[in-house]
Amino acid sequence: MTKRFLTPAEASEYLTLKVKTIYSLAARGMLPVVRFGRQLRIDQTKLDDYIEKQCPAVPVNVRRVPSRCAPGPSGMPEGKHERGG
Repeated sequence: MTKRFLTPAEASEYLTLKVKTIYSLAARGMLPVVRFGRQLRIDQTKLDDYIEKQCPAVPVNVRRVPSRCAPGPSGMPEGKHERGG
């Protein structure tokens, strides 16, 4: 039987985030949490649904356009060049 509710430590391991980040996301209402008294728990099924909504799948046949902030051949972001001096 798998656990339905995760502790913040378990959720941080599941999401590969720091425990402090889990508490911060919960405090800002960005992470679906349940409180049992003073204990914070994260429903794993709701957490998986939340992740799916945050990270929609990208169709394979879509051509990705490089980001303006992605490093170019020189290692500098595109559109940003070192000034000669």
